[in-house]
Amino acid sequence: MIGSLTGLSARTVAGVRGRVGGDAGARVGRDGRVRPTNSAQRRTHARALMAEHPHLSLRQVAKAVGISPETARSVRTELRGGTRPVATALPRRKGGLADLLGWLRDDPSMRLNHNGRTLLRLLSIHLRAQTTWTGITRDVPAHCRPGLAELARQSAAAWQVLADRLDPELDSEGAA
Repeated sequence: MIGSLTGLSARTVAGVRGRVGGDAGARVGRDGRVRPTNSAQRRTHARALMAEHPHLSLRQVAKAVGISPETARSVRTELRGGTRPVATALPRRKGGLADLLGWLRDDPSMRLNHNGRTLLRLLSIHLRAQTTWTGITRDVPAHCRPGLAELARQSAAAWQVLADRLDPELDSEGAA
């Protein structure tokens, strides 16, 4: 909505939001509806509320926490031992990383938040580059190769840290 009022692209508005910092907790979309900026935090609050007051209706929980009744239903299903529909849709690795990246791009919890979109962009660039390493490295001057090799090693180490933080069996700090 800000972009349409100011003439700026959505990407520019997102960049300004990232630099300015601060989070209002909710945004108003072009359709006039209010949407939370941190749905994970609201889902956690809904879980706690449902655990404390199991008699509350989905609409009561949704209104108290600031989520939709359908999201409240999803949280209640999780509490009863079910799983979130998005989590069960993880594709088999038949097509490999491109299929997994496509699945992640289709997941609203990834594509509808700034950090998720940033991570998807980085992974997409990395995946595209990975398929053309031979062409990319062929034209690198000899005097630049050692420095680029070190940068690649450091990047690989950083990706490994990210992978360890995302893997619940390895992460000792919890979701960061």
